[in-house]
Amino acid sequence: MTIISNPFQSPQYQQLATEQDDESRRISRFAHLGQVVVRWEKMRVFYNAILTLWVLLLMALRAEISNPPQLFMLAFCCVAANGCFLAGPLVEGYLCWFGIRNPAITWLLFVPGTLFSCGLALLAFTLIHSLP
Repeated sequence: MTIISNPFQSPQYQQLATEQDDESRRISRFAHLGQVVVRWEKMRVFYNAILTLWVLLLMALRAEISNPPQLFMLAFCCVAANGCFLAGPLVEGYLCWFGIRNPAITWLLFVPGTLFSCGLALLAFTLIHSLP
């Protein structure tokens, strides 16, 4: 399909139309990126709930954590887990920015990432339990 432009349009009009198209594409990119960020922030609640339940289960199965180095290590791991969560929206944000927009990407990043974090929590508990 060939688009026929108006031969009587001024070159300035063509340039202005092109600039407006570029601006609307840029705004659309930011709108999609904002949706990604909001979606992931809602999922952070579920992520933290899953990890909290997992850690409480590990604490119930293992010995109590009571000395200060163990508590410090546990607090550090909690902060690190939320830092790892950032990888999901970061990757999806870049994909969205480059035009790859699919709702399945969110779940393909969230589920394995959460399972990976649960594995790291298990590893951290093993290391914490081995501290004197």
